[in-house]
Amino acid sequence: MNIVKKSRQGTRGNPRELHYFWLGLLILAMSCGLQGTSEVVREPKIVDLPERITKIKAGASHTCAIGQSGTLYCWGIIARLLPELKKDAEGRPLPVGIFRPEAPIVEISSLGVYACVLLENSSVYCWGMNTDGQLSPRFGRADPLKEKETSRFENRSEFYQFEKVALHLEAGGRVSCVVFADTSLDCWGRTLLPGKRGADVLRRTIQSEVPGAQLRDVRVGGDHICFVTSENQLFCWGDNSYRQALPYSLESYLEEPKKVLSGVGTVYLGAKQTCALTLEQRLICWGEIDCPVAMQGQEAHRGESAANEWMECFRGIKVETAAIGPNMLCALSSEGNVYCSALSGPLNVIEPQQEDARTGRTEATKNAQRIPLPGPMQSVAAGMGHACALSKSGKVYCWGQNQAKQAIPQSW
Repeated sequence: MNIVKKSRQGTRGNPRELHYFWLGLLILAMSCGLQGTSEVVREPKIVDLPERITKIKAGASHTCAIGQSGTLYCWGIIARLLPELKKDAEGRPLPVGIFRPEAPIVEISSLGVYACVLLENSSVYCWGMNTDGQLSPRFGRADPLKEKETSRFENRSEFYQFEKVALHLEAGGRVSCVVFADTSLDCWGRTLLPGKRGADVLRRTIQSEVPGAQLRDVRVGGDHICFVTSENQLFCWGDNSYRQALPYSLESYLEEPKKVLSGVGTVYLGAKQTCALTLEQRLICWGEIDCPVAMQGQEAHRGESAANEWMECFRGIKVETAAIGPNMLCALSSEGNVYCSALSGPLNVIEPQQEDARTGRTEATKNAQRIPLPGPMQSVAAGMGHACALSKSGKVYCWGQNQAKQAIPQSW
């Protein structure tokens, strides 16, 4: 059941630009010489990595993991752009790219066709497509479209060290942001505000529209942005043509942050979707999304907002964490089980499981599927048709689309 009706008319954010963004993924794939169009990993398989993994992140056609040593491991399209990618004796890239900067990596963020890492010394490093200056804090502030300041075709940035302690990194569609220990914000890339350039406008907008706001979490989607304050209040603005920013607003574009919900622990953004994880461990979603349920007999619960435009996804479980990819939504339950669904229509990735006649539970109810994983997991990541889970023992399991070796990085 779609939450909102599609409304493209009057979108000031120009949704056509979003198509160019995903077109960049195809161009990058072609430039890497990828072969094959139908490879799918139908059941979770372990990814062979040399150390215990602490964090995972999936992009459109890649996956990255941070080891306990602070080393970054990536596989899929974006791995080929890593500065320390090694080659075998015949000169072919190894299936897993390895990146070991001088300071340990503590966080990675990637939604689409580029990625950024945050180092322990508050430095950032980005690589991938650079359509709007989102790779470099040094150049992506004033006017990222000026060729003298940055190039659309530059595929790596330099290390940039902030003067303040950076705690959180977010790399969205065309904007990159960091949240500092003093709860302030810095951004670079596309501003999201029509007629204005320079993502530092985002910081000034938050300060003027939400005075005294102390930011705890910032997320960037396709053309909308949300943040959670230290008081657990959720604010969003930007493109609202699918009601992905403010679900009960008829405006197609919001030029200033609007309060959406209270009692929010964290928020997850897709290109046209938003999901908020409440303090009660309920996953509330809105935008262009089919809301799945996790247990047989449960129905997706419609909200009680002004226009009943949000729904509770994976109703029947307590959600510990979640992940939104370009076409997938996954949730980790408090018991460590992983459930995934397509944002619309059937998932068609994992083979459906049989229903348990004794408990009445099913592994695939509506378009949600419980992924058959070996034991409880601690986190989950979702890409474009593929997903991965991190076990409590630090092992990575992936499944789904694998044309770019984004799920299982066997030999190229």
